[in-house]
Amino acid sequence: MFNTSKALICRLHKSQICIGFCVSIKCPQNSIYCQLCLEEDHSDHMESCKEFGQIIKDLSISIKEKKNHLDKIREKQIQLSQLNRHQIEAYEKQIEDFRNIQGNLSKQKLNSFSNEQIIMLKEEFQQDRQLDDCKFNKVFSKQVKLNGTPNLIFRINKEGSLNQ
Repeated sequence: MFNTSKALICRLHKSQICIGFCVSIKCPQNSIYCQLCLEEDHSDHMESCKEFGQIIKDLSISIKEKKNHLDKIREKQIQLSQLNRHQIEAYEKQIEDFRNIQGNLSKQKLNSFSNEQIIMLKEEFQQDRQLDDCKFNKVFSKQVKLNGTPNLIFRINKEGSLNQ
């Protein structure tokens, strides 16, 4: 596994080939070791001493795990981005609707309100409005945990249950 033609010679034991690396953070000795160094300097913590071939295998596994983890993080980042976009679009629509209501009130066009606008106006001025926003965020988070990225845009009715 390990190429001995490019082997590193031990600094302390000039006739010995280095065979491994001590991974102990607490070890004050030279990290790269030969068989004699292993026996003399690392005998009290041999479980922290790994041969180069094993380190290569372990690093391959670690790289694969970290790559998989990174891929999952990127996937979640995309999902969160989509969720943020949906939430931003919902707030933008709500702002636009409130501006229309505000304009109609300013122009005293009271007969031009739709039922939906009347309900929105009533809901906006409820005392527990902040609780509704909090409830929306909880349901939104729950939807993410259950389904990853929601495939459906959903709304919360007055009681806080999920409408799909």
